Amino acid sequence: MIDIRLNDAHVRPGHSISGSATWHTDQSPDRVSARVGWITEGRGDRDEEYFSEASLDVGESEFGTPSDFDFTLPIPADAPSSYDGKILRVIWVVEVRLYLSWAKDVKNTARFRVDA
Repeated sequence: MIDIRLNDAHVRPGHSISGSATWHTDQSPDRVSARVGWITEGRGDRDEEYFSEASLDVGESEFGTPSDFDFTLPIPADAPSSYDGKILRVIWVVEVRLYLSWAKDVKNTARFRVDA
C-alpha cells in the first residue's frame, strides 16, 4: 500500500510538482522511485509519456516499518495542459513504485492538473 500526498493539485508548465509518499509493506523495498508524466484515456490507444524521475535506494530498514519519500519533479515548459473532453482526456500523474526483491513491484498514482 502506497499513500501519495501532493503539495498542490494544480501546477503550471515549467514549474514543479512536489509531495511525499508513505508505504506499508511486509517487505522493505530495495528502491523507491517517483516519476511524473501524462496519460491519455478515451477512444483509441492509450498513450503515456514520463518526463522526470527521482529515486531513493532504501537499503536495509526494520521489517514492516512504514517509510517516507519526499520528491520534487519538474514539469516541462512545453507540457500539454490537462484536458477532460468527451472523447479524450489528458491526465497528469505522479507514479510511485516500490522495487521489491523476489516479489512483484508495487505502484500507485496520484492525479493532478497542469494548466497554463
